[in-house]
Amino acid sequence: MSARRKSMRSLIVHQPAAQFYERFVEGIKRRIRTAQISLMKLALVTFFSAVTLACAADVPITQDELVRRTQELYDALVPGNQAPWRKYFADDCIFADEKGRLFDKPKLIADITPLPAGYSGTIKIENAQRCPES
Repeated sequence: MSARRKSMRSLIVHQPAAQFYERFVEGIKRRIRTAQISLMKLALVTFFSAVTLACAADVPITQDELVRRTQELYDALVPGNQAPWRKYFADDCIFADEKGRLFDKPKLIADITPLPAGYSGTIKIENAQRCPES
């Protein structure tokens, strides 16, 4: 066998199983972090949408009621419960998510699905404060 062929063979490096497993696990962790960040962004958009809807409604609601309704929306995200979203969002609403996508109510409701198996999380509202009126 020629010397050139031997040197070509030495360039091929086989990755040990432990390194492959570490890279695989790191990829999974990265995907989980991305999903958690997306869920948090959706929660923030939801909260601000709920605040906007509450301010635009003809019937005023209390801050406690707004917090209760918003918490109900957050609690519905992980299991994919669409009922509160149908209840609190207007039929002619337009919803923009963290990716800049626009949804009407039917598309928004259809987009609310349970998290994949093995994923979990909660979002809790704490120390809600009222913005000063201008």
